[in-house]
Amino acid sequence: MGGPDPAAFEKLSGLLLYVDGHYQDPATFQAVRRELGSSQRPAHYLAIPPVLFGTVVEQLGKAGRAEKGARVIVEKPFGTDRASAQG
Repeated sequence: MGGPDPAAFEKLSGLLLYVDGHYQDPATFQAVRRELGSSQRPAHYLAIPPVLFGTVVEQLGKAGRAEKGARVIVEKPFGTDRASAQG
């Protein structure tokens, strides 16, 4: 009972894209733009050091990927411990 729905997982996994590159390089974000094409409401999943969040979000915006409906999902916690994460 329970568990993943195989059809839903296949559909979702078919929509996932991975783009490798450098955070400071605008060409990386142009590659993101090309891969996403005319997609609507993309979710940008960031599994990166917190110090780079601003840089990456800024680069996404410059590449035209911060359009209405786009989402940024941050994997890493903020702060270096509980006190600084809550502050």
